[in-house]
Amino acid sequence: DDDDVQNVYSNFEVSDAVLARLTAA
Repeated sequence: DDDDVQNVYSNFEVSDAVLARLTAA
């Protein structure tokens, strides 16, 4: 379960970073 939670959190961070880049661009 911990691995799944960490994976989801990592995906959320990546998506947030990508969204920030698109917004900055």
